[in-house]
Amino acid sequence: DLHRALQYYEKATADMEPNATSGMDDDTRCDIATSYLKTAKALMRLGNVTDAAAAFQKALGTASPASAMEHRDVPALYVIAEAQAGSGDVAAARARSARSREEKSALLVDAKASYEHSADTWRQIPNPSRISPCGFLSSGLQSPAMSSKAKVDLAKAISGQH
Repeated sequence: DLHRALQYYEKATADMEPNATSGMDDDTRCDIATSYLKTAKALMRLGNVTDAAAAFQKALGTASPASAMEHRDVPALYVIAEAQAGSGDVAAARARSARSREEKSALLVDAKASYEHSADTWRQIPNPSRISPCGFLSSGLQSPAMSSKAKVDLAKAISGQH
């Protein structure tokens, strides 16, 4: 039940946030970012693209991409790659309901960029797996990197760029 899952993720995030400070440890930061990521994915499945977009951004902000890259924080890189791909999914969903050709084109460019960022992040993960170190299932079909590459190819095809 997606509604119950969403409530669970939102409660888990709310319970962890008061204890979080700017100096929180990497594990806590990753747990909170993972909770935002799971919330965002549930919101997407429920069709709530606006709130999903905000949750994907919170996941990215909490996971701290620059720091994760610098320190090769593999658990955080999984969250970042998934949130970047999720941001691409948001842009692609918005493109499907765009009213003008220009808006659709701009959103597809955004989707493509997000999927490319996700693929780049996956390349930073040694031996990527379908299960993250934090225990969540990645959304890749065969491997996360292949999924992101497939999304880049799809975004290129939809936007007419080859």
